[in-house]
Amino acid sequence: MILLSTILLAIDNPLDDPNGMSSKTLEKIDFVITAIFCMEAILKIVVFGLVINGPESYLRVSWNIMDFVIVIFSIISILLSDLNIQFIKVIRMLRVLRPLRMISRNEGLKLAVLSLINAVPSIINALVISLLFYILFGIFATNFFKGTFFYCVKDNISSILDVEIIVDKWDCLNSGGDWINK
Repeated sequence: MILLSTILLAIDNPLDDPNGMSSKTLEKIDFVITAIFCMEAILKIVVFGLVINGPESYLRVSWNIMDFVIVIFSIISILLSDLNIQFIKVIRMLRVLRPLRMISRNEGLKLAVLSLINAVPSIINALVISLLFYILFGIFATNFFKGTFFYCVKDNISSILDVEIIVDKWDCLNSGGDWINK
């Protein structure tokens, strides 16, 4: 069902006519998929308990919390789909989180996601160092190349005979020229 839901999310086009056949069909299939996901969540809650039935309770496992939030957003988007409010469109857009439910079903994906989450502090450190180098080289390039890609253009012929030394933008503008980038 997660795979089917993902394929349908890829097929759904926000530019399609909302009253068209394809939009209505996708809406009905989305309703059925949401109902199946709701039944799955309800069955897990009945089997494991909601919160207070020990460490295996439904809302004590982080992957189940993610599943539960996705199901709640799906229900809200279906219940409020008739309203044309921007907030509802954002909630409807959160359906793209449905493929994340696949992670909770696959131990290899869980391990990969947890490894990525554990690597985030190191990635942030590398990002900060990279940004410092970008700033350093940006300042260096600004000081080194400042104005060298520009030149002065004068329209009148008499100014060609002038023996003015034009070094920067202000010299060019003061002599009646245009400061242009190469």
